[in-house]
Amino acid sequence: MYGVIGIRLIIGSSRWPSRPKPWVARLTRLDDHYGFAREFIRATYDYTHASKANGKGTRMYFAMPPGVYEGCWPISWKHEHRGFWQVDEQGNIYDITREEVIECLKKSVSESVS
Repeated sequence: MYGVIGIRLIIGSSRWPSRPKPWVARLTRLDDHYGFAREFIRATYDYTHASKANGKGTRMYFAMPPGVYEGCWPISWKHEHRGFWQVDEQGNIYDITREEVIECLKKSVSESVS
């Protein structure tokens, strides 16, 4: 079962022409250079309630199979949300800490070695 995160896009303007794109990535293992090895998840866009003039109201959805994830997206013009999640076999999404992510990845490595 997949877990799904929906994000409302914050569209650029002439004052802030380019906002960082929202992203969600599956964390696959620990990495010496970046901290975590990531596989980025492709988003599905929903334009149902979007304004034709500027795209305001567009939503992005990320479908995530069971695993551990990190994501980041703007929640206002000046602030962004960044966090870690775990998706279980039923598709439930749980907030977890960076330390819990590290423990999950260490556990999965030790189970694959055994």
